[in-house]
Amino acid sequence: MKIFLVIPPWNVPIMAQKKPSIFRNLSIYKGLPTHGCYNHIGFLYIASYLDRDGHKIKYIDGLIEGEKGIYDSIKKEKPDLVGFTVVTSLWDKVKELSENIKRINPSCKIVVGGIHATLKYKECLEECRYIDYVVIGEGELASKAIANAIQQNASIENIKGIAYKDGDEIRINLPGEIIQNLDELPFPDRDLVPMKKYISHLALFKNRHAAHVFTSRSCPYECSFCNMGSLLNKLRVRSPENILEEIKLIFSKYPYIKDVSFMDEFNIFSVKHDDGRRLAEMFMKQLPRFHWSLIHPNFSWDIELMKLYRKAGLWRIYLPIDSGVQRVRDYTHTPPKSVDEIREFTHRLHEAGIESAARFTFGHPVESEEDIEATIEFAKQCRIKYVNFLPALIAPYSRHFNYLNEKRLINEDMKTWNIYNSDYYESHPVSRKRVDFFRRKATKEYYLRLSYFKDYLCWSLKSWKNFTEPLRYIMRMIGE
Repeated sequence: MKIFLVIPPWNVPIMAQKKPSIFRNLSIYKGLPTHGCYNHIGFLYIASYLDRDGHKIKYIDGLIEGEKGIYDSIKKEKPDLVGFTVVTSLWDKVKELSENIKRINPSCKIVVGGIHATLKYKECLEECRYIDYVVIGEGELASKAIANAIQQNASIENIKGIAYKDGDEIRINLPGEIIQNLDELPFPDRDLVPMKKYISHLALFKNRHAAHVFTSRSCPYECSFCNMGSLLNKLRVRSPENILEEIKLIFSKYPYIKDVSFMDEFNIFSVKHDDGRRLAEMFMKQLPRFHWSLIHPNFSWDIELMKLYRKAGLWRIYLPIDSGVQRVRDYTHTPPKSVDEIREFTHRLHEAGIESAARFTFGHPVESEEDIEATIEFAKQCRIKYVNFLPALIAPYSRHFNYLNEKRLINEDMKTWNIYNSDYYESHPVSRKRVDFFRRKATKEYYLRLSYFKDYLCWSLKSWKNFTEPLRYIMRMIGE
């Protein structure tokens, strides 16, 4: 069976379309990507899983190919099944694409999955008659079952984890199963994508081309700004041996890739310290010269573990701190972490020689202007190389989203509902105008300090690149 997996075309990020800063035309700024462009690892896992059963898979990234590229491929190759991954801001686009694909190829079946489809599966079927199936939750098992059923002209009524229309009636099958042992999954099929067309974000990578690797699945917590907690799947972590094998395969097939980023927040280094230590030791023995970065929300490493990771190639860590006020963090993050622990963690990172990047966000429901001021002061007490002060990042249908929606502070245009687009809501109780004021104030106060300048020189002495790249980033932040 011929299957297309399609990423809808979208603008990344919407915030980057705002007026250019006063620094954009400076030569030191030219050539710096304002955003990363990532291939969809989840879809590539599904592609590999379907390939095992002999299905012919084509991956189309609308961000690269555009709508014309999608339609041209549909006309030329006439797939039997098209799958979309859907976030809320792209739902209208997916409806439009589905209708046009059905007009081009009426016999083609269309399936949607992803976070929006999982949260709003009934609405997906009600609002778009061109969609045949909705996958609820993780996609490998259900996608494989749907593809095989279509190929064999078999019933889908016993396929777990899907919703579909039976005449005018919407049917929801039993909840889907999840793959407990992630080592059983084939590696993402990166051969399906034009790897060189994907660029890397300055905040996480040393080089233009990098690979993204996931060491775990799911999240055990329910933070106020996130909608993933509602899925409530058990956290599962891959073995160090399996992770190492994937990275070695990446480097052998794509020699221009020099960086790896572990993009899952609850990665092996964060939640399984013994396995993380073992993987780092494997890196030192088998991959002695490569750089890696990660997201780490637990703030739990001691200095010895940090030094081991640094020796194994860890050069930067991204810290989703959000607030320096304990009461606010207790509301936004689960489980809450002491702000004193976070501050000390950043100092240990600096001592171990690991660079850090962090975000602080303003405009939470329990946050006052005094709390924002306190967060700015807290940020200045930390030792962090890159800091970004942002409006609260809010995923559709999260607790924070629902709070604002009840107050009618959400833009009615669903196309704007993107966690990276802070313009789709008005913050409360601190207004958006005041939030933007504090963002500018925080950025200038953080970067224009003597203590930061001293740290900056320390980082920059390692190489000219270490001097120019942070300067570009800082100029961008101050100029926005």
